[in-house]
Amino acid sequence: MWQDDEGRYMQAVCECGKVQRDVQSRKMRFAAIPEKYRQTRFQDFRDDVYKRNESRQLAVKAKMIVKEYAKNFDEYQKNGKGLYLYSNTKGSGKTMMMCAIANWMAQKHTVKFATTAQILAEIKSTWDRVSDTTESELLHNISATEILIIDDFGAERMVDWVNSVFYGIINERYNSKRVTLFTSNDAVDKTGYDERIKNRVAAMTYQIHFPEESIRAEEAKKDTENLIEKILSQG
Repeated sequence: MWQDDEGRYMQAVCECGKVQRDVQSRKMRFAAIPEKYRQTRFQDFRDDVYKRNESRQLAVKAKMIVKEYAKNFDEYQKNGKGLYLYSNTKGSGKTMMMCAIANWMAQKHTVKFATTAQILAEIKSTWDRVSDTTESELLHNISATEILIIDDFGAERMVDWVNSVFYGIINERYNSKRVTLFTSNDAVDKTGYDERIKNRVAAMTYQIHFPEESIRAEEAKKDTENLIEKILSQG
């Protein structure tokens, strides 16, 4: 309440809600979470979609660990400990779960989600003469962001330049105790990176094995079956 020049009490209109929504919107744009998963929450990850019993057991265990990690994130953040979700099988649910984590974290923290291919492409784009950002500036921004999520870690062709780029990013984040989370098709020690990178990633994350079963393939199969059933029912 406030009083105007004539002594009347007026109700001030609070715009804090709008400001808060604008801040959150900017955070989500910066996070760059894939459109498909921008509304994904922990409860959307279902273990009953896996056909094999061992897959369901792994999925239940993985979800429990991730939720516990999120619940006590403040403690893990102090030590710079992230997560490393891996499975040799593509489409096993790693990225979906990681995006659920990203959406949860983005409510209170600054998060950046990117595939290794996107990071390398962004660096190459700075080589263009008209680029507003230098390579060193981009690498600094990636290294300094509060929480970095690297999707498809190890999927790129291993050459000296790629090793150099990711060593620089990971070493800086490791030394600064900044939380980094990964998804990969390989366990840390099975990736093609050099030992300096693998040792640091292993030290700064908890490795969580995801099911060796593709739920993406199963979803695609069900979508096709549903379409055929719909067409036949109309005929």
